[in-house]
Amino acid sequence: MKEKEMKAGAIAKETSQKEKSAKANEKGGKAAEKGQKSIEKGEKREQSKGEKEEKVQLKANEKTVKKKEKEKKKEAEKTSKSKMKLLEKKTKEIKKKQDEQTVKRAKEKALKQQESRKKVREKASKAKREKNKEDRAGERAKKKAVEANNKSAVKRAEQRKKHALKVEERRKKFVENKKKAEEKTKKGAERKKKAAEKAQKKSIESGKKEKEKKAAEKVAKAKKKAAEVKKKKEMAAEKKRKIGLEKDKKKEVKKKAAEKAKKKATEAAKKKVEKQKKVDEKKRKAKEKKTKKLAKLTKLSLSKDTAGDPCDTCLRKCTTYACKTYCNAHWCGAGQMPDRRKELLVKLQKAKLEQSAAAKHMAVTKATLKKDVTAEKLARKTAHSDLVKATKTDTKKDIKEARQDEKTLTADKSKVKKDQVKLTQAEKNNQASKAMLKKVKATAKQSKNLLPKKTKTISKATAKKKP
Repeated sequence: MKEKEMKAGAIAKETSQKEKSAKANEKGGKAAEKGQKSIEKGEKREQSKGEKEEKVQLKANEKTVKKKEKEKKKEAEKTSKSKMKLLEKKTKEIKKKQDEQTVKRAKEKALKQQESRKKVREKASKAKREKNKEDRAGERAKKKAVEANNKSAVKRAEQRKKHALKVEERRKKFVENKKKAEEKTKKGAERKKKAAEKAQKKSIESGKKEKEKKAAEKVAKAKKKAAEVKKKKEMAAEKKRKIGLEKDKKKEVKKKAAEKAKKKATEAAKKKVEKQKKVDEKKRKAKEKKTKKLAKLTKLSLSKDTAGDPCDTCLRKCTTYACKTYCNAHWCGAGQMPDRRKELLVKLQKAKLEQSAAAKHMAVTKATLKKDVTAEKLARKTAHSDLVKATKTDTKKDIKEARQDEKTLTADKSKVKKDQVKLTQAEKNNQASKAMLKKVKATAKQSKNLLPKKTKTISKATAKKKP
């Protein structure tokens, strides 16, 4: 019984020791796992911090590069070619500074990575120490199990060893993966750096090309403008020359017209003088005839001894035209007194016809002048529009049309001037005919006694006949 109790006590002690060792092993494994997790979290944090810092730095670099590019563009637009060289020098210096800054940042990054690696190594060494402790504890437990000849304890120790080996392999894989990730990040940073340098170079080259293009375009535009100005000047010179020629032609035409007018005036004056001489001669002859007739009549009246002579009795008493003509026909000169009534009526009719014809002619000339003025205005508008079009397009067709419009305008102007001259002449003729009609009417009013109270209208055939 005692032996049985002793065996049971030994077994209970062994089981309690085994349970304690298993708990200790479990606690060590949990601590190792916690250490690994904390190490992984720290590494992840450091990686995220490094990536964030890199992004911030890249953004800052991009902003600075953009700002500098904008400033460069503004300075390049303001400055000329002499300043472009200075700008290129400045860009080279800025590039050098940027390269130095990138090198400094790379060095700082490398130092940070070394520090992080040191921390990782320290953490790994700590984990190794803990693992060694756990291994020692396992070996102790093994020894105890061997001493106790417990197969189950040996198996558990082997399992723990295998577990520890697996943990070590995992840790090694983790470290290798971490190294690979660091190499990848390094390569990515180098690629980004190269891409940024390439983009900077491209931007500088594109800016230069754009500036060269703009300068070439400006030169081409200036040449075009100079050519257009030259053409405009030539057109203006041609126009001035044409205007001068037209003015000379007009002056010549005016001179010729003045000479013709002078000739006509001299000829008209000569004709008037000749006519006046003829009229004066006729009047003189008529007066001489009248004086001769009066002398004859006086002689006759003196020779007659009869009382109640017609000149003394009848003609004094006569008041009407018919009575006087009758007495004159039968007694005084036997029909030598002219037919005054008929003469006045013919003159009046002729004056009226002349006045109406002059008024009609004046109205016709006014209408033609209006038409020509409207045509001249329209031609001026079309000429102006075509001239503007020709100056803009500078084509042969438009220039030809503009010249044709100018010719039509000059022709319309000459027509208007001729019409104005005709109108003034027609107005003068109308005024002269009106004055003549007034004179005839005045003479008719003065000689009311000679004219009958109701006068019949005379036909055109009789009016045309000379009195």
